[in-house]
Amino acid sequence: MERCNTRQTWAPRRIICPKCGAIEEVKMLFSDNELGLLEIEETPDAYTVKPKVYLGRKIFKAISDVARLAGGHYFSAGKQSKFIIPKEQQASK
Repeated sequence: MERCNTRQTWAPRRIICPKCGAIEEVKMLFSDNELGLLEIEETPDAYTVKPKVYLGRKIFKAISDVARLAGGHYFSAGKQSKFIIPKEQQASK
């Protein structure tokens, strides 16, 4: 599968890519090196980004910053830890 060449340098408010599909847009948020360390899955409400191996402080921070810019957060649960990026950011109250 080819990656979409419309790489964005900003974090989207809503993750949708009509050309290549939403999960491909999430993958575009990360570098090729980072993608090799991550497992990205889609759920009905969000995308989960799970590390395949221990990331180390520097790579963890880089991935955490990307997830946070996309409206996501880190869910710490031992070996089941993951980053969660919602499909659509909820409006602030």
